[in-house]
Amino acid sequence: MSRHLDRRRFLHTSLGAAALAGLAVGLRAGVAAAAEVVIEASLGASTVEVGQAVLLQITVQTNGGQVSDPEFPGLKNVELEARGSSSGFSASFGTGQRTVRRSTKSFSYVLAPLAPGEIEIPVEVEVDGKRYSPASTPKLTATGATAPEVIAPGEALAQPTSNAEELIVWPVVDDASVYVGQQVFYELQVWERTQGQPEYSTAPTFKDFWSEELAVPQLRRAPRRMIDGVPYRVHPSMRRALFPQKVGTLTIGGPTFEVRSLFSGFGRRPRAPQRFRGPDLAVEVKALPAAGQPPNFPANNVGQFDLEVSLDRAEIIQGEAVRLSATISGAGNINLVELEPWPTIEGVRSYEPKAQTPELDRSGRALEGSREITMLLVAEQPGTVEIPALELHYFDPEAEAYRVARSEPISLSVSADPNAAPAAGTEGSPGSADGRGEDDERGEDDERELLASPLAGASLERVSPRERWLSHERWRTGTLAAPALLALGWLGARLVDRFGPDEATRRRAALGKQRRELLAEAAAASESGEGFHHKLSRALQDAAIARAGGEGVGLARGPLIELLAKRGVPRAQLEQLRALLDECDAARFGAGAGDAAQREEQLTRARTLLAEKTWRPK
Repeated sequence: MSRHLDRRRFLHTSLGAAALAGLAVGLRAGVAAAAEVVIEASLGASTVEVGQAVLLQITVQTNGGQVSDPEFPGLKNVELEARGSSSGFSASFGTGQRTVRRSTKSFSYVLAPLAPGEIEIPVEVEVDGKRYSPASTPKLTATGATAPEVIAPGEALAQPTSNAEELIVWPVVDDASVYVGQQVFYELQVWERTQGQPEYSTAPTFKDFWSEELAVPQLRRAPRRMIDGVPYRVHPSMRRALFPQKVGTLTIGGPTFEVRSLFSGFGRRPRAPQRFRGPDLAVEVKALPAAGQPPNFPANNVGQFDLEVSLDRAEIIQGEAVRLSATISGAGNINLVELEPWPTIEGVRSYEPKAQTPELDRSGRALEGSREITMLLVAEQPGTVEIPALELHYFDPEAEAYRVARSEPISLSVSADPNAAPAAGTEGSPGSADGRGEDDERGEDDERELLASPLAGASLERVSPRERWLSHERWRTGTLAAPALLALGWLGARLVDRFGPDEATRRRAALGKQRRELLAEAAAASESGEGFHHKLSRALQDAAIARAGGEGVGLARGPLIELLAKRGVPRAQLEQLRALLDECDAARFGAGAGDAAQREEQLTRARTLLAEKTWRPK
């Protein structure tokens, strides 16, 4: 009896120990799984002014999982801009010499609060299809006022009055009280006394304005101007011809510039760039005067214009076509100026007028140019055709009066066509006694043959229906094969995850893709010049930092070039890189965008340089 009790007690003890061991293993596995993903988020400062930038660092540690870019669900009243990412790996040995491979991926963002108060920065990162958040949510306290500075109409000054800032973004308009459709000259000036590298963060906004780019003057050296005894370098970075499209107080949104700080020392992370926002400009737009306004007057016919009308030939033969051209020239919104309706000309068949691409002169402080509108005319009768004068009604804002540009009448000589067929007469042609010709009799016979005799149903051809492609056998085969194909797809996906590219390979592919996208965006902007040098400079700067490694983040151009030389980059390539970056800076902050040929040549040099083996992503 005691022997049976001992056996039973031994069995219970063994089962209990096994259960405890299994529970311990399960808990350990659960803790290990929970520790596979560790996310940390930190801010460079806990308190900033409204509009001031602060650096956000997010670090994700995994056991080699697939990490997606962080998301910020529900984030409000904050401008957020990504500044790149980096990856690293480490290996450790556990029990039984089992290797645990840990990967670390860091993301950098620049935040700028738009309103005062305490702001929570929610962070979510997806790893292998699951979402994770840091243990603590970073919080940012913003102080100051919400509303940006707005310069009211009539209060704009020729230059800033305070020298408190190292960089001043200063917009200027030539007139802050205009008529609807009247041209406004806008210039964006950058006053700076900083050693950093200023660049656009956000461009000015021209809501409810028609905007045309004007050339920025080519300056060898930026002029110096004083503010209370402090010298500043003044760069005209943008010029626009603006045409207000509605009545009321319109606001030109102020742009934002960033100045990147120099690297604060080896081993320390760079500080967030400083942001400088320009004021908004208010423009008062008045309605056009009602007194003397022509009926259905187009609101964009505002400026000073001339009108010329011409024919490509003065003499034609009946049936030939001639081109009538009306050329509008002057200062104003040439793209949208409208002529009066074209007159109807007796004895002439006309086609719809076509407006040609305008030729614009963007070199001055006002948009000027010309636009040709053409109409094709076909003379149907011989004789002299009188083409009446055309009119262009416009409003002259300087004289504050309506004007009319009027062309001279034009005469067109049309000769009879000797090869034209004679007109049909009233008498019948030979061939029939009653005056009808053979064609008339043949027409009556054709009318009698319009109705065909009915066909008997038995005489119709019988056609057998075609066999359907989706037969029962094929349907059954497809139904049975679908699960097998799904299983093969799942197995292929697992094999790709197991033996596919590692994190370093994916990083190189991402860097290469980003570089190609920036060069493609620069190529798309080479014709207009809008944003071209910003994209090209960013592609070159990112390539240089990627080649230099982590030590190159935050370095000024000179130290970065020296670090690249230590990394083995040939001096000739470094000189090409420096020259391209200098040209981009000069174009953005002082020397204008140049012409399309110059931009195309710069793009070709940049592509040739980055195609070298030295600059391939590591």
